[in-house]
Amino acid sequence: MEAGEGRPEVAATLRALNGALGRPAALWVKESGARNLRHRDFLAPRAALSAAFPGGQVPADVVAGVTSLRGPGVLPVRGCGHTPAGLAVQVRRPEAFRRLLGPPPGPAPAPAAQGGVVVLHCPALRGPAALRLRHLRPLLLADHLAQLLRTQG
Repeated sequence: MEAGEGRPEVAATLRALNGALGRPAALWVKESGARNLRHRDFLAPRAALSAAFPGGQVPADVVAGVTSLRGPGVLPVRGCGHTPAGLAVQVRRPEAFRRLLGPPPGPAPAPAAQGGVVVLHCPALRGPAALRLRHLRPLLLADHLAQLLRTQG
């Protein structure tokens, strides 16, 4: 894991994508439908792009900026391109899974004081070798809950 990247977060990625377009308004949406996820992970719809850019055409340097996004919590971008639906972004999914499932960055947390134990049940982790894209949401939710529980002690 590269220094300073942290765990992947959808919110951090959406903030970075909006910043890359140089627009304060939220233009991007996270895809959730199985059919759309085959082709893209995030989409800036054509109607929103038409309102933000003349003719709806995003300049090539802005597209290059989206493709090279980096930062804490930002999902690794595989590619970005114009489609009939708008500007589509694909994530490097194997790297996103590796970052999500790997050890958290920074020092190891201190052992918990004498308290209760919480077990998070995530069926997707039963066989990590068989992970599919549909497992990303439960993994992200389980990881988020684990982080919340750690911060609460």
